[in-house]
Amino acid sequence: MQIDKVKTASNVKNFLKYEYDTYVHIVSANPAYIQSPKLGDVVVSGGASNGISEKYDKYLHAKEIVEGVQNSLRDGSLAMELTVRKIIEHYPLWKIINQIHISKSHFYYLEKKYLCEFADIFEMYPGCPDLHIYK
Repeated sequence: MQIDKVKTASNVKNFLKYEYDTYVHIVSANPAYIQSPKLGDVVVSGGASNGISEKYDKYLHAKEIVEGVQNSLRDGSLAMELTVRKIIEHYPLWKIINQIHISKSHFYYLEKKYLCEFADIFEMYPGCPDLHIYK
């Protein structure tokens, strides 16, 4: 199977725009929300399902995703890092083109390449999904 670079770049962009922030929010939330409710020194049971375990699993998964993104930014090219930061941190385009010394139109031409580079690196980290779309 061959990677569809246009659809992969679009998938990466959607992931970074719409999903990544949710994972950051989960990881940055106060970890006390994972703990059991307590009445003094007595732990209160939440019923049949184990909501604490589910919350902790969700937290660990979010932590893997956030670490995967951060590690991918560290391990990739400067152009890829800046392209991803443009999406997740609203990094200004004029700063990117000044740092990597290309024109605005050339950046948009290469943007798909940089987003595919991110997908290649990101999937190597534990718990991180494969963002590639195949033909």
